[in-house]
Amino acid sequence: MKKAVNFLTKIENKIVLDCLHAAADGPFFPNWEFSTLIGVNRDEVRETAKRLQQNATAGDDSWIITNTLNNLSGYPHDEFERWHEHFDFSKQDLHAILTKLLAKNK
Repeated sequence: MKKAVNFLTKIENKIVLDCLHAAADGPFFPNWEFSTLIGVNRDEVRETAKRLQQNATAGDDSWIITNTLNNLSGYPHDEFERWHEHFDFSKQDLHAILTKLLAKNK
């Protein structure tokens, strides 16, 4: 599969970057469960964000991105009430991007 973010808009790419940074450094996931939820550790999520930001290629990061978006939107992190404090986009925006990425993975 092509790199997942190659077909996202600039705004969608920014949302993905924001999600990667928030997952790696925000209050959403406990340390003891992070790797189980996302599939990689926090540093690897940061590296994925760095590659995305630099538009560098290092294989297909789509599964890290989709795992991150999926868990931000569904994991019971108790931050849904304060979503607007963390993000300048809606949960619906996140779901639309996740749906788009998953459709391209088929």
